[in-house]
Amino acid sequence: MFKLNVSLKEPSKIKEFNRREYKFADLEHYGFETDWTEKKFVITALEGKEMVGVVQLQLKVGVAEIHNMLVAHNKQGQGIGRMLMNKIEEVAKKEGAHKIFLETGKGWGSEKFYQKLGYQKTGKLANHYLKRDFVEYTKFL
Repeated sequence: MFKLNVSLKEPSKIKEFNRREYKFADLEHYGFETDWTEKKFVITALEGKEMVGVVQLQLKVGVAEIHNMLVAHNKQGQGIGRMLMNKIEEVAKKEGAHKIFLETGKGWGSEKFYQKLGYQKTGKLANHYLKRDFVEYTKFL
């Protein structure tokens, strides 16, 4: 009989299990072992000592995912978002990413912003966060 356990943490036992077993899954699916270690970066925009923007990036095996892109409401339209996105793409390329993607709300003004930066709509996330529709945008680097 098997017992199931729910936890909020990832204990070292789980990390060791994943490290040990993923090499077999990688060989089956990709034909070679790979390192699935995630790298996380945070880039902030400062005006003096005041934070006016932030974006987070998570990298894993050549794919970069943007999280929490946010510019202060009273600083929007001044190029801060573009600067943050340019820097995040620079970091992603330097780290060997071939693709970068993000999620945003369907119909939000941010969709036009990402499109201007060369991102293409690649997915629909119906009834997603708070039961609202979201979309995925991707850019190949």
